[in-house]
Amino acid sequence: MESPPRILFVCTANICRSPTAELLLLEWVGRRHVEAQVLSAGLLPPGREPPEKLSKILLSRGLDLAAHRSRQLSESVIANSDIVFTMERSHAREAAVLCPDAIERIMPLKVAARVHVAPGAGIDHVIKEVEARRTPADLLGMSTGDDVADPFGRSKRHYRQAIEEIDRLVSQVAQTIWG
Repeated sequence: MESPPRILFVCTANICRSPTAELLLLEWVGRRHVEAQVLSAGLLPPGREPPEKLSKILLSRGLDLAAHRSRQLSESVIANSDIVFTMERSHAREAAVLCPDAIERIMPLKVAARVHVAPGAGIDHVIKEVEARRTPADLLGMSTGDDVADPFGRSKRHYRQAIEEIDRLVSQVAQTIWG
């Protein structure tokens, strides 16, 4: 029996975007009785709490972020993940520097959501499709076109917009992986 896929979400501090993606994917797989190991981490030091605005909005959707404390991204966390979805292109670069052997498995979430393969194709097909289309500028460039906007410190509207965008992207990627 194959082990459940290990999916990692990465953002700057691991207090807004990546833990939101983690919760949303856990909710998605739970509703469909799919197995997955889902984790999130950030580039900054660990131990921070999520913003109260975000926690309240997620709680109103039945998602509890209260126990979350930020985790710092490390080489071993990346190496032990089957795929790494980042909230920004700059996060993908940082993850690739930490774990160069995993570069083909590291990609912005928006890039993975644009992959056109059959629903249920699996993680390997997502990786192959992204890698086949990736140019050096995709990882090294400075474009922010593939970034999920960071709501930290902004209004409730910005948090809601980020949650909606992340929910849409996570659902698209989950459909591609599991169908």
